Amino acid sequence: MGSCESIFRKRSIEKSQIIDTDTGSLEGLEETYDGEKYDIYMGIPYAEPPVGNLRFQKTKPKEPWAGVRSCKKFGYRSVQKDMFWDTFNCIGPQNEDCLYLNIFGPELDPMKKYPVMFYIHGGGFMMDSSLRYTPRNVCRNLCSKGIIVVTIHYRLGYLGYFCTGDEASPGNYGLYDQIEALKWIKKNIEQFGGDPDNITVAGQSAGAVSADLLSLSPLSRDLFKNKMVLGANSFCHWAVTTPEACRAYCRKKAVRLGWTAPHQFTDLYEESRSIMDFMRKVPASKLGAHMIGKRLIFRDCVLPLAPVIGDEALPRPLEELRKEAPEKPSIVGVGEQESLLFIAIGLMKCNRKELEQHISTLCRRTGRNMDEVLRQMNRLYGDSPQLRGSKRHLKEMIVTPFVNRMSQFYEYWEESQNTNNNKIAINDNRKIVDRTISISPTEHLRT
Repeated sequence: MGSCESIFRKRSIEKSQIIDTDTGSLEGLEETYDGEKYDIYMGIPYAEPPVGNLRFQKTKPKEPWAGVRSCKKFGYRSVQKDMFWDTFNCIGPQNEDCLYLNIFGPELDPMKKYPVMFYIHGGGFMMDSSLRYTPRNVCRNLCSKGIIVVTIHYRLGYLGYFCTGDEASPGNYGLYDQIEALKWIKKNIEQFGGDPDNITVAGQSAGAVSADLLSLSPLSRDLFKNKMVLGANSFCHWAVTTPEACRAYCRKKAVRLGWTAPHQFTDLYEESRSIMDFMRKVPASKLGAHMIGKRLIFRDCVLPLAPVIGDEALPRPLEELRKEAPEKPSIVGVGEQESLLFIAIGLMKCNRKELEQHISTLCRRTGRNMDEVLRQMNRLYGDSPQLRGSKRHLKEMIVTPFVNRMSQFYEYWEESQNTNNNKIAINDNRKIVDRTISISPTEHLRT
């Protein structure tokens, strides 16, 4: 059923108690799964809708509302171009008014404070949403362990990362959305039974990059305690882009949509203002994006719409921000075989030559010794008599290096951020890479 709640699964649904927040009162649902009760609040607005004059603007905090707001269903997801497989999933409608978050937790107990996981979905900063993380799955797999889980929607694609490289449109709007959502949770999660001093920011793929960037940004790095990055981090060479590169890509989009320079501009800023005046009038439905068919992404492993360096959120190069960032306990891992989809649709070639080409690119960017990286890969994924005797392991040995190659364990294991805490690299089936210890994610969140 994909992301749909099964209509055949028996579950009990009741009204939750009313919660008072600094932006207003809200009412959610109380659902029962496997005999346990959970409080669920969906579609909580954490910021003003980024529409009209607020399009391509920094996130504006939500104005208080009167009365009790019903929060019993997901809010709109960000504007995007749906993938062909989305036609088989029960995904909700998209809208420019998309700044909503969801809170799932154990039944409220005034005597307890639960650790909080603030989760950011991936999708290359262009697609996907939190709708895939259904109440049933989140509650049964995470909340049942004594965790409050927060998922969010944020602006994606051109609406989230359109940048002219100057004050006309500095970009990073999706990142500012995440920061505002995190601020809202920091202020209000205690009302839901959460511990505001024990928040773990987690994410997968582009969401993992976002989580890492939030740990570096002066605007957000003091708002949470731990981080968990799965399948990516800020060391990835596609994690951020330059204002110049983003401007060039966004200008081409404006031209394709019909923008033309009315006259010769005296400087780039004047041109930028003309572009933004035009872009604010474009229907939101024309500003969706996805990664399929973008040769730039899969040929050069570059995301054209991504966070940029140089504004208030990321004021200096990441290397400098990393040195001054506070220490945070971190879990680093990947979703097992997470790149298999790209191979299946023909966007990656599963051969040794291409693998070494990507390793070479990573080594040039990070200053690593390619021979040493290949030696480490061969040690982890290479040949052995034990593997030769198992068909299953032989298949995994061939597939794993290619589908997991973006994980960059070697790079993150060596450097991570400026911290003396242990970094434990895991994948999603709890295997430990180059360690002989085990770890419980829920125990980590409780520390």
